[in-house]
Amino acid sequence: MADEQLPAGWEKRLSRSTGQYYYLNVHTKESQWDVPEKPAEPATSSGPERVQCSHLLVKHKDSRRPSSWREDNISRTKEDALELVKSYREQIVQGKVSFAELAQKYSDCSSARRGGDLGPFNRGAMQKPFEDCAFSLKVGELSDPVFTDSGVHIILLAAGTKGHMPTQPPYTLPPPHNWYQFADTLDNIDIDTNELWYRKKHF
Repeated sequence: MADEQLPAGWEKRLSRSTGQYYYLNVHTKESQWDVPEKPAEPATSSGPERVQCSHLLVKHKDSRRPSSWREDNISRTKEDALELVKSYREQIVQGKVSFAELAQKYSDCSSARRGGDLGPFNRGAMQKPFEDCAFSLKVGELSDPVFTDSGVHIILLAAGTKGHMPTQPPYTLPPPHNWYQFADTLDNIDIDTNELWYRKKHF
């Protein structure tokens, strides 16, 4: 399928993390797995083009990588993960504990060490359900539970700005401190890690 004809504005790329082909909208940098059937839509001027948020992730046995820095083998069900996320969200809303405190203790993502902070990212960097939610939030708003292939999340938006990150990385990706940190990076993003820029503070 290397010579397949795509509608205008789309590029076919191979993900090194999954070995699967995905399709990139060259205007918005959004990606999708399905073969596009119509020309890519250009970026719109409404809404932020880049956001910074924190998240708390609870994995379950059906997550695409059911392990984390907290547990080598996660056996809880998706329903149990959802109930945990709901309970964490309620504690935050009621002011009993801060988002960062809960993320540090209970998030199954290596961003837990930063209180769940993922840093800034553009559209197309995260899994679609996560991205759609993050870009729809208002600054300071806490999301309802969000389901991705990684597990169940709650997301807190810290900032939203205009303008994309540089497409050419100013840094090479630094070596991770451990396997879980590297695996979590692959787990959260949706496209080829060689084409994404993550600031050094993320490691």
